[in-house]
Amino acid sequence: MNNSHFSILFIFLMAIIHVSCSGVAFAQEFDPEEVEQQLMGTWVAEADPKSRWVFTEDTLQDYYDGELQAEDPFSVVHECRGEEVKEHDAGMLLVESQSGADICAVIQGLSEERLTLLSIPSGRLILFVREDHMGH
Repeated sequence: MNNSHFSILFIFLMAIIHVSCSGVAFAQEFDPEEVEQQLMGTWVAEADPKSRWVFTEDTLQDYYDGELQAEDPFSVVHECRGEEVKEHDAGMLLVESQSGADICAVIQGLSEERLTLLSIPSGRLILFVREDHMGH
């Protein structure tokens, strides 16, 4: 490849990187209410299909094998346990447990079908599939 082709390729790649990075920067400006709306519904844990989280208007209901284990208020926040939302994350989930053991997790991915959480401070990855999309 001669130098002019290399230069054009380099400029093209830099433009793509710039556009990609610019798009990511806007992700930090997430709307907590919008993310809360996207969470609404029933999510099934990939690791254990007996475990289900149901997000309602103002609470998270934690079910195991069909039995309600806990029902606690939740919110999507910018900061939790000293950690702040990173540019590529959709917010942080804060569940204010009645037992006093609040749950804090980074929402690393949220789509119509999947929810990916990173538990803080344990660093454990928790994967969910929306109940309506099981088996897809």
